Amino acid sequence: MTATLDDLKRLIVRTGLSPQTADRLDPAVPLTRQGVDSIAHPLFILAVEERFGVHVSEEQALTLRTLDDFMAMLNMA
Repeated sequence: MTATLDDLKRLIVRTGLSPQTADRLDPAVPLTRQGVDSIAHPLFILAVEERFGVHVSEEQALTLRTLDDFMAMLNMA
């Protein structure tokens, strides 16, 4: 399954980010610099795992800083 930017933005809203803020996210800028805090980021990773049926290791989670990072990981194959 291919992940799109819109898919990821919909998922991040589930972590408590407002839909308006999610719509303005720049996929190349670290999420933590755009209003995604240290609680929402791990919740987002869990939502990605559940939605796309993948496992994100702790090591891999440390490299997933931007939406572009998430899309690259999910669309590898």
